Amino acid sequence: YEINPPLPPQIRRVSVSTTSQTNGATLLTWNPSLTANTLRSVLYRKGQNQDTYRPIDTVERYRYRDSPVNTTGQYYDYRLKAIDQCLVPSDSFSPAHRSIHLTATGGNEQIRLDWNAYRGDEVRAYKVLRGQDVLTSTAPGRTSLVDEQITCDTTYQYQIKAVLEGGTRVSLSNRDQARSIHNKGPEPPYLQRATVTSFNDVVEVRWKPSDAYTVKGYEVFREQGSRLSKIAQINDPDKTLATDSFAIPEQQSVCYYVRALDACGNESELSNRGC
Repeated sequence: YEINPPLPPQIRRVSVSTTSQTNGATLLTWNPSLTANTLRSVLYRKGQNQDTYRPIDTVERYRYRDSPVNTTGQYYDYRLKAIDQCLVPSDSFSPAHRSIHLTATGGNEQIRLDWNAYRGDEVRAYKVLRGQDVLTSTAPGRTSLVDEQITCDTTYQYQIKAVLEGGTRVSLSNRDQARSIHNKGPEPPYLQRATVTSFNDVVEVRWKPSDAYTVKGYEVFREQGSRLSKIAQINDPDKTLATDSFAIPEQQSVCYYVRALDACGNESELSNRGC
């Protein structure tokens, strides 16, 4: 008699459920074979650095937790075959689905995120999670991002959430974290004016603040001849005024500079000169 092999099941999604190098896990769900007498499914897996698929389990349900796997270091491809009641397997595999692997790399005042595209279904968008919050969403074809809204001495954790076709299914990547290298000084402030306000004895120095969001304060300097002296330490990033009680000698000019300080201990270059 003629034997018709069962149709393969169809994977709905593959998602990382546990991030670990030695005890990670991915979660798979799928729709059953459309062939009525299907008995069970055979699950095949291929690692990122492997050339061939290998059978890893035979299951009768439509959900599977694959563990232990290294979800910290690589993505995985999965596909399925069906076996019917006569133990006849499908003559083809289901379309393969690939999990998402994310890498976060700290840089100077930034953290770069790179991930592989989800495979097996159309992606509507990638949502980038920082901690528990959505940092941003990217177009389906984009698989990298640079996060510059960071501060020093802080470790940030990220995860990618792929929104699959239909909008009701999502695939999560592994979690990865990084700390930025912050050794670049902020942009210098702009000194607007230095004005004598009281009988040549008090000078007001005003400036436009630095554009850097990490600034925590300012230093104000007086230049007299070849000598540069610090006259004020401002520990408020919103304050843009300093006064100098200084008797200006006759026939001499006195000039001022401002320098920005950030929360990481970095200094900006001196501002423009105000005399």
